[in-house]
Amino acid sequence: MLRKSQFGLRGKVTLGLALILIISLLITSLSSYLQSKQVAERKVIELEKSKLDVLNHVILGSLQSHQNTLLSLRDIPAFQAILRAQSNKGIDPDSGSSLAVWKNRLKAIFSAFIANNTEYLQIRYIGLNGKEIVRVQINEFNEIEVVSDNLLQNKADELYVIKTLEMPSEQVYFSNVSLNREHGVVQVPYQPVLRLAAPVFTDDNQVKGIIVINLATEKLFHDIKLINQGTSQFMVDENGNYILHTLVEKTFAKDKGLDHNFHKDYPQLASFSHKNDNLMRSFNNSAEILGFEKIYFSPFDKTRYWLIVQRVPESVVFADIRTVLNQILFVGLIIGVLSLILIVCFVSRRILAPVLNLAAAAERLQDGDLTVRLDALSVHDEFRTLYKTINTFTIKQQEFTVKLQQEIESQTHKLSAIIENIVDGIITIDNKGNIKTFNQAARKMFGYQNNEVMGCSIGMLVPKPSCDSQDSNFSRNLAQMIEKSMGVGTEIVGLRKDGSEFPLDLAVSEVKMDNAVHFIGITRDVTERKRIELMQKEFISTVSHELRTPLTSISGSLGLILGGATGELPEKARALITIANNNSERLILLINDILDIEKISAGKMQFNFSVISLTPLIKQSLDENKGYGAKLNVSFKLVSAPEKALTVRVDEKRLLQGMSNLLSNAAKYSPTGEQVDIKIEQIGDSVRVSVHDKGKGIPEAFRSKIFNRFSQADSSDTRQKGGTGLGLNITKAIILKHKGSIGYDSVEGKGTTFYIDLPLYIKHDEKEVMVVQQKEHNDKPLILIIEDDRDVSKLLSIMLENENYQLDHAFNYEEAIEKISANKYDVITLDLMIPGGMVLTSYVNYVIMKQP
Repeated sequence: MLRKSQFGLRGKVTLGLALILIISLLITSLSSYLQSKQVAERKVIELEKSKLDVLNHVILGSLQSHQNTLLSLRDIPAFQAILRAQSNKGIDPDSGSSLAVWKNRLKAIFSAFIANNTEYLQIRYIGLNGKEIVRVQINEFNEIEVVSDNLLQNKADELYVIKTLEMPSEQVYFSNVSLNREHGVVQVPYQPVLRLAAPVFTDDNQVKGIIVINLATEKLFHDIKLINQGTSQFMVDENGNYILHTLVEKTFAKDKGLDHNFHKDYPQLASFSHKNDNLMRSFNNSAEILGFEKIYFSPFDKTRYWLIVQRVPESVVFADIRTVLNQILFVGLIIGVLSLILIVCFVSRRILAPVLNLAAAAERLQDGDLTVRLDALSVHDEFRTLYKTINTFTIKQQEFTVKLQQEIESQTHKLSAIIENIVDGIITIDNKGNIKTFNQAARKMFGYQNNEVMGCSIGMLVPKPSCDSQDSNFSRNLAQMIEKSMGVGTEIVGLRKDGSEFPLDLAVSEVKMDNAVHFIGITRDVTERKRIELMQKEFISTVSHELRTPLTSISGSLGLILGGATGELPEKARALITIANNNSERLILLINDILDIEKISAGKMQFNFSVISLTPLIKQSLDENKGYGAKLNVSFKLVSAPEKALTVRVDEKRLLQGMSNLLSNAAKYSPTGEQVDIKIEQIGDSVRVSVHDKGKGIPEAFRSKIFNRFSQADSSDTRQKGGTGLGLNITKAIILKHKGSIGYDSVEGKGTTFYIDLPLYIKHDEKEVMVVQQKEHNDKPLILIIEDDRDVSKLLSIMLENENYQLDHAFNYEEAIEKISANKYDVITLDLMIPGGMVLTSYVNYVIMKQP
């Protein structure tokens, strides 16, 4: 009884497996058929597309050949001779031949071309007024015929004539393919033609006519197979008119007065043709594969094209596949029967039981149960190997899981410790702006404990403006502030628990974890940095004021002594005073650079703009720096400048200051005995001044910092050559104020070129120009010196006592305002009484510049 029961169970399982196998074979066979069908369809589509692509290239190649033929025919001398004869009472002045002679020669040339190109039906030369001048054609007897003058027609209203007369010399007009007409009547028998036309120009590039070739399209479209082994092709133009079709009544239906159009017959395919250059696919409502290829026959007009349409019936595509399907089904049936016999013989415990055990073990593993162990001794062959593999896998997986959990816990602990003890405050918030983590540095910075901020809005750490009464506005502004600081950082005001405010740097980044977004903020209290910056500004202001005034007096006095104001000096005394004077001037330049940097930072550098010619100012700059170059045995030369005046609107003193920085740098880093080249050139609406030295170039690693403050490529080299590293930074600020730009090109070992671009002054202000002219003719400039140090004012009076200047002095702010209101001064020098004014040395340079 038990054995019958066991047999019945095995029989059911065996039959079930057999049915599954048979069904699987059937499904496999059907799947193979469907896949084969898809592959066949794809291959057919690829093949047909390649055929259409080849047709496209063949037709376009043929059209290119005809175009070249037309252009070569147009360039023969007969056309120019006819044009010269027409404009010279019928006689060609070059050859002495008459117009009739040249027309006969052109007729002979046209006849030869038609004889050698059998697909040419007509060649015509049409004048500018549309009247045919010469026409040679193939007549109804297939003979070459030269049309007499009295039968020539006027084609002025023809579209191809109008279009060709408007074209440049290198282009050719291609007409639509249509039935040939003579005197407006379609010729019978029907003859499809394509007209190619090119304009004819005189030697001085004046269009005087066109040359036209009527091309028979039989040879052009010879490779288009209307019917070929069950497939078919036809051809239409961009308007849907049939050019070639298996049905004669559809071909050139419009010319014949019939209503057949591609857009009506194939609306879906026509819709695709408006958007695609080629297509090949099957359509649900059609038992065939349809496709097309666009041929842009007019190379200069992409709105005109032909469509070659391909039709492939599915019966042709899948005929072989259906035969294969029947064979597959037959073979599958045989395999199913054989498989059933095999299963009945070997489905015993050696196959079925081990498989069930494996399935059960796999299900437990899928549920995460790593305690699965299989009895490897109860099975044989490959099943034993599988059992052992599963046992080994579960043991190793258990060990790996334990180790991984320990590693995760260790790394989590380390990361938490790092974040908790990092010197910067780290705060994370969720996408609603609520605080999720708050490390120790943040707690110390803001004065809160974790339990006071966790889950609260980030807004509690930022002061809320008293004028912002609506919390929604505050939250929105805070969100915008955080978004702007994303990835770049910004400086904001923080709010401590005790209500005190402090400056802090905020850097924000976005992290996605567990399908949620977290805006992470790193904060740093910058109160101390702000205090140091304030001290630095106060220090610079104090030092520059306290040092500049006495240094100015010292430098001026030393200059007067060296100039002989106190009499002739002994040689040793002169050497010592020269050293002192040079070093005092060096200190003044350093202090002036520092003061200029401070003005730039505060946005208080003043500019007095005027409209001038740039070239004289550049020449003046070269003269002023000539002495400095001579000390280094380096010369300056203006190697090129435009002849016309280049007008710019600039602050002369500031631009001279910038040029002086560029020239001094070029001189310092030039080899001894070399020349620094200066160029002035117009580039569009700008003028460029470039300074080129032949030094060793700028190192690659330094180029990104070259315009930074105190930037020096080689500090040891700089000690020898002098400099503060501020000149290029100041120069860049000056040029930017002029709405210009500064840049450089450098090749290590070959030198460096610095250049500044300034906008040309286009629209002159008449009042401004008038003021400039008045100042140029003022022989005695009136100068107001605003200086709170009377020694400096006295020094200026001594320096200028023998010069032709009118001097006025003001020793405080109120006195300066009163004098400026009462008088019109040519020059006003400012010291520290009014912040942002010019320094004394700039004034002295101006005075020297104005000397005769």
